[in-house]
Amino acid sequence: MFSVKEDKEDSFNLPNTSKAVVISEDGEIRNTYQNRVLIPGKYGTHTLAVRTKDSGKVLSISGSPYAYLHGQNVYTASDMQTATYESLKAVRLKLGLKSTKAQRKKWLEGDIYLERVDLAINIRVGSEAEAISTLRQIRRQLEEQRGSTRTNGTTVYWAPKNGKEFSISFYAKGPQMRQQKRFVTLPERDKLLEECGTILRIELRLQARELRKLGLDKVSAWDDQTAEKVIRQYLREKIKLFSVTSGLVTKKELSKLPSRLRAVLALHKSGVELTDIYPKRTLQRHRSDFKKLGIDLLCPNQPKGTVIPLKTVISPKTSIKEAPEWMVKAELVPV
Repeated sequence: MFSVKEDKEDSFNLPNTSKAVVISEDGEIRNTYQNRVLIPGKYGTHTLAVRTKDSGKVLSISGSPYAYLHGQNVYTASDMQTATYESLKAVRLKLGLKSTKAQRKKWLEGDIYLERVDLAINIRVGSEAEAISTLRQIRRQLEEQRGSTRTNGTTVYWAPKNGKEFSISFYAKGPQMRQQKRFVTLPERDKLLEECGTILRIELRLQARELRKLGLDKVSAWDDQTAEKVIRQYLREKIKLFSVTSGLVTKKELSKLPSRLRAVLALHKSGVELTDIYPKRTLQRHRSDFKKLGIDLLCPNQPKGTVIPLKTVISPKTSIKEAPEWMVKAELVPV
């Protein structure tokens, strides 16, 4: 969601829409808001919602700029300036909103306010089944961390402070795309669905408060590297994902541990409930020691060959850097 402001006596006025008026007790008009107008994008798959606020001094646009411009949001880009300016330009033309040369210059230079930003990376996995299995492990570990965790289908949401500042979601892109009826009009829809079948998507949603804290609440503060830096920073610093043990304990595993932790691992991997063996404080200390080693003792030991190594799967090496060539040729992605 982004907005631009009028700095003169002029105001934005949307055609063919209703208006809400705020009136004081003595009948004085304090403020006016125009209700949103929906602007269909390329192929009609995504829309932008446009409204005015603050008596027409603010033009607010919500939606996915790249999805609006290209018809899909599986593969986008990190050029915040192009995404917002081109969407703003298209909205003005379709609604007949006039602008001055000075205004357009300011907007091109990044004088656009960001009220919410969604960033995403795509992770390539072996299959849709592997994506869903990975999500189960992620959900189990997020439930042990601070913040609200919920699921909806194959999507796992993690929202510290109820998402007032930021939230992170993990989901299998294939099932999510198949549920979207709007893509029936998209050229190469079947190819895109096949492409999404092995994608695990991670999205970071930054609210206005968080954007201000980061100093990223204006487009001018972003460059082509900002989006990737920010989402990787949040995944690295905000979420702690650990390995889950599997199979029987081995001499090799035990040899890597201090002697005081060997029995703990052996008991855990043999299925013993550790709360029945150790006092609460001792067990908390053991769990903390194993987390320093990257192992989560809160998750039960799993059968051999069924565990997904989360740190290996969710890493820069497995993220998809470029859209497939067929999408470039079909003009479905920014170039």
